[in-house]
This record gives sequence, C-alpha cells and structure tokens, in this order.
Amino acid sequence: MSENNQDANKIRISLDDLAAADVTKRVEDMEAAKKVVMVRQVGIPTKERGASLRAIATFLGAGLLGGLFAFAMTQLQTQLTKDSSVLISNLSFTFLLAFCISLVIVLVEAISTRSASKIGQAAIIAIPAAIVLSLALGFLAHSLYSAMMQNLFDELQRLIQNGTITTEAQAIEYQLSRNHIPRGLAWMFVGVTGGLIIGLASRSGKRLLMTVLGGALGGFLGGFVFDFIPGVLAAQAVGISLLGVLIGLSMSLIEQVAKSQWIEIITGGMAGKQFILYKNEIVIGSAPNCDIQLIKDSAIPVQAARISTRNSQTVIESLHPGIPCNVEGQVGSRFPLFDGANIQFGSTQIRYRSKSKSDDVELGGPVVRS
Repeated sequence: MSENNQDANKIRISLDDLAAADVTKRVEDMEAAKKVVMVRQVGIPTKERGASLRAIATFLGAGLLGGLFAFAMTQLQTQLTKDSSVLISNLSFTFLLAFCISLVIVLVEAISTRSASKIGQAAIIAIPAAIVLSLALGFLAHSLYSAMMQNLFDELQRLIQNGTITTEAQAIEYQLSRNHIPRGLAWMFVGVTGGLIIGLASRSGKRLLMTVLGGALGGFLGGFVFDFIPGVLAAQAVGISLLGVLIGLSMSLIEQVAKSQWIEIITGGMAGKQFILYKNEIVIGSAPNCDIQLIKDSAIPVQAARISTRNSQTVIESLHPGIPCNVEGQVGSRFPLFDGANIQFGSTQIRYRSKSKSDDVELGGPVVRS
C-alpha cells in the first residue's frame, strides 16, 4: 500500500473536534455519572421490609376504601331497585361490589406512583374492563347463588314436611348455618372480577394470575363471614368493607409471597415504593410509558436503562448513549445484576432484589451480597 493511501485511511482528530459541543457534553455526562451525588435527596431511604409492608398497606387501605364506597353505592342501589325483579336487584348489587372495590384499588395503586399519566393509563383500561367484567361475572354470581339457595330451600321444605324441623327458629338456624358457602362462592366472583381488572390494568399476565387468586380468596372469605355479623345494616357495612379489605390484603400477600424479582426505590422522589418485576424486560426512565417511572429527578433521561432476564441471568444496560449505568459505584453500559445491587440514576437510588441464587455474580471482584 502506498504512503498516500495509508495517509488517506488515517483518522485525524483536531483540537477543534475535541472542543465540539457534543463531545464536551458526553464527557461531562460520563464524569457526572461517576460522582457521588451531593444534592439534597427528595424522599427518605427505605429498607426491604418497609417497602413490602408499605405495598401491603397500600392494597389493604385501597380495599377498605373500595369496600366503604361499595357499601354506600349498594345502599343507594337498594332504594332504586326496591320494586325491581330479584335478577335486577342481585345483578346490580354484585356489579356495584365488583366495580367499586376493583376500581378504587386500581386507582389508589396508580396514585401511589405519584404520576398523573400512570393514573390516566390505569383508568383508561380499568373503567371499561370493570363495567364489562362486573356485569358478566355478576350474572354468574347471581346464577350460582340462586341455584344453591334454591337447593337449600328445597331441602329445608323436605325437612319441615318429614317433621325434622318443627319451629320457625329451627328453620332460620338451619338456613343461616348453611348460607355461608353459597354466599362465599358468589362473592368469590366479585373478588375474581377485581383481580381481573387490576391485572389487566397492570398489563402483565403473571400479575393477572396473582391478583385473580388473591381476589378469589378474599372474596370467598368476605362472603363466608357475612352472615356471622349481627344486624342487617351493620352486617352489610362491616361485611362489604371487610370484603374490600380481604380482597386487597389477599392480593398483596400472594404477590409478596410469590415475587421473585423486584425493585426498591431507596432514595428519590418515590422513596419507599416497590415494583415487582413480572416481565422479562422492563424499562426504567422518567417517561410515563416506562415500566418503572422515576419522578422528581431532572437528571434521569426519558429512557435510562433496561433490565432483562435471560437464561436465569439478569442484566441492566444503558439506553442513553451519553449516560452509562452506575451499579455499585462502577460505571459502564451493561452489568449483570445480583441480589442487593444498588443502582444510581441521578440523585435517585434503587436496589435490585431477587430470591434466585443464580443472580449471584461477580462485579469487579468477589460476589457482593446485601
């Protein structure tokens, strides 16, 4: 190759090139990522146990609020449908239970993200889903409850006719003692409806399964204990409120037990919030369409990083060419993650948690454990 050709293939960088604005900006971004954050942090540090309890408390409080709302709406419904058929009365009752409890839980959970966009996205999915599913499963609940109560009534008539039951008090006691299972199974449909709506709003198949299981358990327990509460109005107030509480509590407990990977927000605008990772790929950033939206931090780009799980290994990689990942103080474009790994985005710190021992990896030295 001639000397002229060799010169033509050489890359020449001048002082003007190095002084270009885009080069200077990229160097500044990389240096900033290496520094210890010296600004005042919004929010307080949190621990894993605190994050889990906060997630449970959010669901429990949302369930109670939804139950109280459902009770108020069913009292209005009773007045409006007092002259209607049994089908209309029962269907509207179960519809209101499912609609009110599930919608309140979805919106409270969205509100806990402190993002107006997330609240809007949840409402867009939850409201039409709540209307359709509450009507459909409410009809199934009515049909099941009516059939089981008819069988119970037929059996009671048989016992009266053959002299086994001779007094009104015995008949009432017989009916009340056998009404728990039919009501529990009917209200189980209310819980399943809530689980479906919440799962659909989260757009995750794995979470859908968890919330449906939790809703079914909570709904059955709420219906089962309903007839143990004395007084008609008190039974309805306590029973419906308890239904909401049990649905919310069951969902949160099942999620906490079944979770295998999750993110805790340690410091920043959402300190104390916990995100269970139901997907194999999740995107973190400041945009509302990110799976985990980090707010109140101007240093976080629209899409900051992606956390991916493949073949039992979880990695984080930067999605912004000028802002690398900062994991345990080390800066780079891609890192494997391990349980307890601390990740820094601007002034916001998050922690990756995993129950899988396969996530133990080396990061610039021996395995680091929390």
